[in-house]
Amino acid sequence: MPAVKYQVRGKSNPSKLTVRFIVDKDTDYRLTIPLSINPKYFNNKNGKVRQIAEFEDKINVQQQLDDFQNFVLKEFNNSLSQNTNYNSSWLKEKIDTHFKLVKKTDNSFLINYCDFYLDNLKNKRNDRTDNKGSSKATITKYTTIKKKLESFEKFSRTKYRIQDVDLSFRDKFLDYLIDVEKLGRNTTGRYLGCLKTIVIDAEYNGINVNRDIKQIKGFNVEADKIFLTPEELETIINTPFEDEKLRDARDLLYMGCYLGQRVSDLMRLHHAKIENKGSIGVITITQKKTKKTVGIPILPPVDKVLERRLGKFPKPFSENLNSSSATFNKLIKTVCKDAGLSSEVLGSRINPENNRKEKGMFPKYQLVTSHICRRSFATNFYAKMPTALIIRVTGHSTEREMLNYIAKPPIDFAEEMARYFNKIEF
Repeated sequence: MPAVKYQVRGKSNPSKLTVRFIVDKDTDYRLTIPLSINPKYFNNKNGKVRQIAEFEDKINVQQQLDDFQNFVLKEFNNSLSQNTNYNSSWLKEKIDTHFKLVKKTDNSFLINYCDFYLDNLKNKRNDRTDNKGSSKATITKYTTIKKKLESFEKFSRTKYRIQDVDLSFRDKFLDYLIDVEKLGRNTTGRYLGCLKTIVIDAEYNGINVNRDIKQIKGFNVEADKIFLTPEELETIINTPFEDEKLRDARDLLYMGCYLGQRVSDLMRLHHAKIENKGSIGVITITQKKTKKTVGIPILPPVDKVLERRLGKFPKPFSENLNSSSATFNKLIKTVCKDAGLSSEVLGSRINPENNRKEKGMFPKYQLVTSHICRRSFATNFYAKMPTALIIRVTGHSTEREMLNYIAKPPIDFAEEMARYFNKIEF
């Protein structure tokens, strides 16, 4: 009767486990399997995991070894009447089958298709810009979802195929992202949308998908909409600071709320780009994220600050844009705190202990980020300026997108629109 035994042949932590398939006294094959363990947790004499309290995964690992042993013996018994040639190739086939090891070319497996999809993104032609290759942000987004899927497979101890992506898979994946990865609802919703995009692309390329895919959708939960009112902005710009960086952060925050740009574009504004259009200056830029060209009016509040600064915008806080943005985000919290924005409001912030977003009531200055500039512009000028003009400045794709972005309750909008229409003669 054949036997299946295990041993650890290395001394490093972790070391691969080796399986011995003993058919008879003259036939003994040894191959590694895709499981690793700290050698001190394994007993080579009896071929079993040591039941040591400090090894928390001992039961799971031993169960996997028992499962494979039973699988090999069952396969052996099933093939007794087939004149099978039992050798290392036979054992390798059983390892690949049981542990679902696949070649990189088998794109019916989810992770493999993610690699295929990412490779195609790098060479994809953008219909809007006619540029070759997707944006760095898009590639990063799908690289991240691939890593999350890999972590999910490891957690589930399962290799999933494209066809396995059904409603049950969706529920398990969401539970993993929320309960294990501790991600926010909006982030998990975006990941689900990305997953569906990948699976639909696989179907387009001839791979069978589960019919449940039509019912799987990404989602988003309404985000906390924190903005700075005109009164708060005046308080901020009139708050003195001795530190030059804080003065620059104050001025940039204030001007940013009247310029309506993302921080990646706000940091690139330069006085030399201002062109006079009648009685007002305008800066024309191509937005870094969307590649849209927008015209930004230099409104009187911005012009007033520029005059005090001898016509110049604050310099970036670092040569690296990401570092400069991070510094800006940190400084404006101090600016708003010193300006007295301490009343508690409902919002979300990153918990420094676990680096996860948490929702609750916090002092307003703790919730201020660079994103508040664009949101404040759209919110403060809604119903005071034609919506089409706001969109032309902020670069939103649609009016609906912009309306979901602004941060005032409907009653405020109604009052402002009433004041707007009262000025019009019918």
